[in-house]
Amino acid sequence: MIGPALSACDSADKPVAVIRIGTTPNDPLMLEVARDKKILHLLFDTGSAGTVMDLDLAHRHLQPLSGSERLQHDGLPDTVGGLYGELPVTYFRSRPLRYQEWDIPQADITPAISMSATAVALGRPVDGVIGMPAISKQTWVWERQLGSLMGYRRLPPAFAGQPGGMSCTALGTSSSGTAVVRVEIAGKPSWFALDTGYTGDLSGSLSRQDLDQLRALQQIGKEVVYRGTLGQDGAPAGPRALARVKDIVIAGHHFDGLAFQETDGASRFGLAFLHKLERALFDFAGERFCFTPPATPMPDRLPSQQELDNRAAGKKLPAAGLQAVK
Repeated sequence: MIGPALSACDSADKPVAVIRIGTTPNDPLMLEVARDKKILHLLFDTGSAGTVMDLDLAHRHLQPLSGSERLQHDGLPDTVGGLYGELPVTYFRSRPLRYQEWDIPQADITPAISMSATAVALGRPVDGVIGMPAISKQTWVWERQLGSLMGYRRLPPAFAGQPGGMSCTALGTSSSGTAVVRVEIAGKPSWFALDTGYTGDLSGSLSRQDLDQLRALQQIGKEVVYRGTLGQDGAPAGPRALARVKDIVIAGHHFDGLAFQETDGASRFGLAFLHKLERALFDFAGERFCFTPPATPMPDRLPSQQELDNRAAGKKLPAAGLQAVK
């Protein structure tokens, strides 16, 4: 994969990391890292404010902080938000992580939580999450046709200035530590999280506040409601709306028919949105997100209300609907 990908870049600027892009937005971006004769499966997640490890794995491979060490880090939270509520967090001494030629930056201590619910939701093993503090130290190029997300230590010369055929919008970091991009809805500027850890068939999620504003502005083209449960333990889902937005403008380009799930958190774009783009640039140092606009409209499919009601009665996730992870 590395060889063909370099056709767009100077040969002196080879990627230090190449992550496989799955064939569908239900396939998460995963790194396989070797450690102690074991392969760790780590989620690449710009929607995470930090690197986190699975608690069981951390107990096997890392050394817990002593009582005195824990006191030196006063203010660390004892719980963090999980899939269905707060989860206890334990802190360990960090160990180096290396993926291909990328020495993944880490803090001195690593938080660990149970990731069993995340693994169930993603349908695969998850031993940890690589978050924004590490990801934002690199420049990343999304090449969907090549099936590769490539990380560079510096901006490849081919993407200096205004990259040919690409449009750019502002890229930043939210107060909670996640990646965000500038968008425009109904003529009003806004910020959406850009969350590579958000899988599923819909383009992302809408905060309740944003959803209410879009309703008031008559910017919702279609809306259905899911009234069932989420996850193995039958945690209540809401009810939660699934809504198609008439028009979102990014860097002057109109995206019609993007669909989102109502969420308790921030509005965000997920992997399904990125899968609409042939090429994209995550230039964190330059504070810009650039992309090749789709040649044709690519609206999301919303399930019908009958489909959702049938799935709610069976306590199953809708195939084209609710995202249990975020």
